[in-house]
Amino acid sequence: MLINSEIESYLSEKGILTPSNFRESKVYEIANGEKIEMRTAILSSIKIDGYQFNNIKIIIGDQNSSLLLGMSFLNRYKWYFDKNTLVLETK
Repeated sequence: MLINSEIESYLSEKGILTPSNFRESKVYEIANGEKIEMRTAILSSIKIDGYQFNNIKIIIGDQNSSLLLGMSFLNRYKWYFDKNTLVLETK
């Protein structure tokens, strides 16, 4: 899961993301071939729209970073599209 610095600030203010959640920074290659070093963390749990997700690995981009749910997150669930809506179900 890729989040931007604005969401990082929000999660930190709410006590969801704490210093103990942070891991080593890693270098990632983005779509245009550029390599960028980004901070990483693990969220022990987060609730989104009533659903709880545990032990989510996140990458933290700058304020202009797009938000992204990667395959490592999606593959934890049975997922499919219903028209234009992504549906996640427990496996």
